[in-house]
Parts: sequence; structure tokens; C-alpha cells
Amino acid sequence: MKKIALYAFALLATAFTACTEDFADWAEPQGFEQEEAIGVSFSATAGASIDFATYEGETVTVFNPSVTMPEGATVSGYKLTVNGNDLPVDLNGQANTEEYESLVIALNGRRPTERTMTATVDAFIAIGNETLKASATIELKATPEAPVISANHYIIGAPSEWNPGCTTLKFNHSGKDVYDDPIFTITFPVTEGENWFAVTDDVSVEHANDWSYVFGCVEGNGNNGTEGQLARRSELSDDGSFNVVVNGDAKFIKMTINMLEYTYKIEKLNFGEYIYIPGDHVTDWNPALAPALASPAFDGVYTGFAYLNTQFKFTHARNWDNEYNYSSFSTYSDIFSGEGAGNINVSTPGFYYLEANVPAGSLTATPTAWSIIGAATGDTSWGTDFEMTYDNETGAWIYTGELVAGEFKFRANKAWDIDFGGTFEELVRGGGNLSIAEAGTYEVKLYLTRSTSDKLYCTVTKK
Repeated sequence: MKKIALYAFALLATAFTACTEDFADWAEPQGFEQEEAIGVSFSATAGASIDFATYEGETVTVFNPSVTMPEGATVSGYKLTVNGNDLPVDLNGQANTEEYESLVIALNGRRPTERTMTATVDAFIAIGNETLKASATIELKATPEAPVISANHYIIGAPSEWNPGCTTLKFNHSGKDVYDDPIFTITFPVTEGENWFAVTDDVSVEHANDWSYVFGCVEGNGNNGTEGQLARRSELSDDGSFNVVVNGDAKFIKMTINMLEYTYKIEKLNFGEYIYIPGDHVTDWNPALAPALASPAFDGVYTGFAYLNTQFKFTHARNWDNEYNYSSFSTYSDIFSGEGAGNINVSTPGFYYLEANVPAGSLTATPTAWSIIGAATGDTSWGTDFEMTYDNETGAWIYTGELVAGEFKFRANKAWDIDFGGTFEELVRGGGNLSIAEAGTYEVKLYLTRSTSDKLYCTVTKK
């Protein structure tokens, strides 16, 4: 049988390459008897830009192929690759619409702006027992379907004021792209009886004189449940305001909104007295042994002390049933960072005074080192600090050395911003002076983390 030398491949990208070594020989000049030269060419053009919000077809034309080939040759298939990801296409260059949109979102996120993506189209052409491949490069354009999501959202109504331009009560957010993380949360105080409110965003604030931009509940004015759907008032038949009735069962309301799905969730909160801090410090993520912060007023403002290593989170109890994570807060001290809703990261390990203000969404940390000051140090002018050393295993600040009969207190950072007195059994911030009865060598241990007791306390042991 005569062999055919193929040439004049008018390709847009790479030339045809054979799947076997035989074809590579055919492409070079040989001593075979040749027939008339046969031309083969392949090109591809991108389909029209697609807006998935308005497109209704089950399939979409991603590219239009054009192949010139000899009689008897066939196109066995196409392979479309976008940034290393394959999208199945048929012989007409069409793809499943949902699969195409999913790929666009995976590569670019959900933000509803037109995306430009460079893609490679491989054409596979069968000639006899050989399969040849040609490639072309195209630019695809597509816009994901998603609602417009503002960067900021707010509560208006009884908790603040009935004004679409009011930005007093702002939802917390992770700070990520709102189309990657469309979840916003807020915790705000409520009173006994009815509590009416609504939701606004940057668009509402911009059109503060037009109430149609305010968000309400689809269920109807005051008919919201604990979960439901959001819509702007322009789409509702009434105001759609939210109403939560409190009958001694809540001090705060937590509202979570998903602005990609336009859903809401409402939870009544009665804050507990403590929250706990499991992490990769000495407790090794065990809530049962974790340091605790206290909220004596049961108002969701928790304060206390803990040694923080590199990562931690808060739990409502000494178990994993409920948590406060990175996304539970919107403002932080500089040492903190995080990813989405996960753990809170610490840049500098140390022993910190913490304030976790859950309703305000703020988490602050002040590094502390502790000392003993007072007449018991031998300095009756209270001008000398005996420094203490932190023992991570016991969670205690320790001083071992000489003390004389007299009064003393504990203070942080050799300053009076944070100090403790009271009694050995229960230390109180700013409390009265403690005292040593007689001179001697003492081991003093200061326990501030509430890991083993709900109280802050110290032990003073004469050697």
C-alpha cells in the first residue's frame, strides 16, 4: 500500500503530532511513491460571551470549530482545557451550561462581572489507523449568576433608629470577598416585649430616602420565623419588617444572613457567665482544661487571661457544642488573624489579658507580665516590683524569694492599669491589699486563667 505524505497543515497553535512513531516518519521526506498532497487545517473561535443570569439553554456553545481534512478522515473529539481544568464538550463545541458555570465560578468566584479566560482546544482527527492532534488557543468570556452583594450590612429599627441611612449597628464579616463568603452576622441587644427591625446595606444607605431598598422578610410584616427568606421591600407587598418577641428568654438577638441565597436566621441569646479558650497551648485543644473568660453582667462582654500559643477558638461550655470563631468578630488586636470561619491565629505567643465583646464583634489582647509590689518587698514606698515567672504547665505566675511582713498586690507590666488584690482565695481587679504576716522565704503562685477554678486566686507558701 502506498503511504501518503501529509503537509500544508494550517494550524493556529501546534502542528499535528502523531500518536505513533510511524506517523513521525510519514511527515518527513521519504522515498515512498507520493500521491497528490492533501491539506488539513484546524481553527476555533470562542462562542459569544455568556451571562448565566439570563441564559436559559441546557447547553452553551463554548467554541466553534473549523476543520478541513481529507476524505475519509473524521474528528473523533475535542478537549477543552481552561487553566488546567477540563470541560467536557461535544463535536459542536458545546458544553453543559451548569458544568460551564461551575467551572467559571471555581476559577473566578461568584462575583457577577464578566470574566476572561484563556483556553486551549485540542482537536483529535482520525485518519486510517492514526490519530492526529491539533491545538488552538481561544479567549472565553462569561459572567456568573449572583445577586449584587454589598460589602456592609446594617440593622435599623428599635435597636438603633428607623432610618435607612443609619449605620450604627453593622453586621460582622470575615473581610474576604463577599462572593466567596456571603455570610454576615450581628448580635444586638433587645428589650422585653416586641422588637421590630429591618436590614439595610450600602445600597440602602446610598438611597436613604427610598425605603424600597430596605430588606425585609418574604413571610410578611412581623411574620418572620427563626429562618426564612430576605427580599428588598420593592419586591414585597408590605414592609416585611422583622419582629422578635422577648419574654424573659433573651438579652440579645443574633442574626445571620446569607446574601448569596438571600436567607436569614434569628437566634435568641442569653449569654452565659463564661466562655472557654481551647487551643494549641498547654490544654491541647481540650475545652475541659481550657482557660476561661468571665462576663459577670451576662452581657456577652468576656474578660480574662490566657497564655496563647499560635491558634485557638472560644467555646460556650467545656465541650465543642457551640463555638465563637474568627468570623464571630469583626475587629481584632493586631496579633490576631484568621481564615474565614476557622481558628483565630496568634502572631506572637504570650500571656494576654483578653476582652471578647461578642455583641460588638471585637476581640482585643494586651500582653502582660506580672510582679509583686508593696511593702512586703521591703520597699515601703511601693516602688519596687518583684518579677514573677510564668509556668505554662500549671498556668501559674510564680515568685520564689524573700518577703517581709507587710502589704502587697499583684500588677501587670509594672503599671497600675491592671492590678489584683482582695483575698488569697478570691482575687479581685483593683481589690484591697493582701498581706504577709511575717518575714521569710516564700513561694507565691498567681492563678489568673480560671483553668482549675472559676475564681482568680493565689497561694502563698512559706518555705
